[in-house]
Amino acid sequence: QEKFDSKIDTFLSLREDGHSELKIAQLIRNDDVDNFSVLVSPENFNLNMDIPISIFESDPLLQSKPSLIEYACFFGSIKIFKFLWLKNLDIDQRIYSYAIAGNNTEIIHILESKYPPEVSDDGGCIIPTILYQRPEIFEYFIENYNFLVLTQKMLAETIESHDFVMFNC
Repeated sequence: QEKFDSKIDTFLSLREDGHSELKIAQLIRNDDVDNFSVLVSPENFNLNMDIPISIFESDPLLQSKPSLIEYACFFGSIKIFKFLWLKNLDIDQRIYSYAIAGNNTEIIHILESKYPPEVSDDGGCIIPTILYQRPEIFEYFIENYNFLVLTQKMLAETIESHDFVMFNC
């Protein structure tokens, strides 16, 4: 009975936390680069791996199997992000959604240095700024990438996410 109660307590704790139970995910969320580097130090460790889907993850973006570097972006884990960045991993434009959600402008600026964001009429990086209610990043993209057209899709996302601050931008 005691073992069962312990497992229930663990389950409830993980559910309340709302994030993956995996050790590597916990290290990334805590930006524990020392223990992370030990964990990934074996020669055959795949740094391009994805974080497997977890029933405990509460954010839909994290339920889409993010890579390690995307997961670090989502949590604004700058030390682990920099560790992974130096490994020249495979990344694409989708990483900006995670970086915007993480709201760490240092990460966004590092990404920009090598991979300029797509700020386009179809939403590109603008939609995540609306969904995650990041008006400062929204304004930054508008000002620095000469983006002036708000589409019907963007306005719909603004309304659906109740992000009325964006109407002032």
